[in-house]
Amino acid sequence: MIGNLTHLTATGFENPLTLRRLLQVYLPLAVSWMMMAAESPICTGFVNRLPDQRVQLAALLILFGTSLFIESPVIDLLATSTTLARNRQNYGAIRRFALWMMALAGGVHVLVAATPLFDVVFKGLLLQSDDVANALRLPMLIMIPWSPAIGWRRHMQGLLIRNGITKPIGIGTSLRVSSVLTIATLLFLTHRLPGAVVAACAMASSVSIEAVYMHYVVHRVLPDIRWSEEPHANLGQRDLARFHFPLTASTMVMLTAGPLTGRALAQSPHSLLALDSWQVASTLIFLLRTVTFALPEVVIANWREGQGARLLSRFCIGVGLSMSLLIVVMWLTSLDKTFFERATLATPDVAGMARQAFLLCALLPLVNAGTSYVKGILTAHHVTVSRLAGTGGSVLTLLAVLSLGVSLRWPGVNTAAIGVTLSQLMEFLVLATLWRAWVSRKLKTGIV
Repeated sequence: MIGNLTHLTATGFENPLTLRRLLQVYLPLAVSWMMMAAESPICTGFVNRLPDQRVQLAALLILFGTSLFIESPVIDLLATSTTLARNRQNYGAIRRFALWMMALAGGVHVLVAATPLFDVVFKGLLLQSDDVANALRLPMLIMIPWSPAIGWRRHMQGLLIRNGITKPIGIGTSLRVSSVLTIATLLFLTHRLPGAVVAACAMASSVSIEAVYMHYVVHRVLPDIRWSEEPHANLGQRDLARFHFPLTASTMVMLTAGPLTGRALAQSPHSLLALDSWQVASTLIFLLRTVTFALPEVVIANWREGQGARLLSRFCIGVGLSMSLLIVVMWLTSLDKTFFERATLATPDVAGMARQAFLLCALLPLVNAGTSYVKGILTAHHVTVSRLAGTGGSVLTLLAVLSLGVSLRWPGVNTAAIGVTLSQLMEFLVLATLWRAWVSRKLKTGIV
């Protein structure tokens, strides 16, 4: 694949768009997302095998959530690069912009990890105990390279997706996951480090390795890329900021959903059982949902009016529907119960409640696929503010359902499953409405 791009242009695949070509660009991305979904269970497994596992596991959960929130300015560099890297000048501007975002996220992480802000954030805002906060100090320092590495590899991946080169992305993620497993195993066998420290070392090192690999791949293919010859205005840093920051704000709002759900579960009947059951159910639900997360970039890179748009919509719905049907089949055949009891070592009461949540989330992959399609076409047309509106509607819906469930004393996992499903449906409806309004307005002005 590397160095052989004669059949590609900087706007994706050549005409006509076919199902085979969509599969070629999509499958490596889907596999990449599924492998990334395995990273957290791997780290959790090692933490559970080391001393003081309860405190260390709590520290790991806070570490991962905090690091993910801090990296929010760089997460959507993937969409920005995929959408806008159409000519060499714009690619250079995006590269500089990515470096600024990496510096911003890395700088914030340093401030939180290495200054008195640590106590303000973790003991003051997040109300963590002294034991958990102390277990977090060294892992937070170790994770400083995390956000810059994530930013660089997502910027690089966007350029590759823009040109239909997705196989190296799957290879890079497999390298990352194998590095997590290898580094964690070596530390587990040779040192008696705290579990959160082992996990932080594995995660920070592995994502850095992946970023280096993606840099190598792009360095190899860059001379062979056939940039678009269509006239495009050269991008300035302000142009990039106007496009990118609504995506970042959308991601930051989205990342509040986890804490909101956890808080509601903590207030539900039999809260510990509800928390454990939702955590167990979420592991499998996320694994099956994750294949839809690769769809927006596929749509962005291959969007065409007419027949191409219809093929993309059918493809996205097909992916989501197949995963939703798989959830139903797994529930009917009790394969989900087998997974919960054997893979996650859930007790029978936890597995039983997790099954309820699993079935209630059956529509999630289908809804996520539709949302991914609309996200892709809106981003392809630079209507990124709409994504913030969609996420805002999603979080408000989630908050309303969770509040209702807590007040009515519904079972916690049922409240969480219904809340998450309805919130995702609201996001789809908001985005679809905004897309229709945008198209209608453009048709009236004669631009589209």
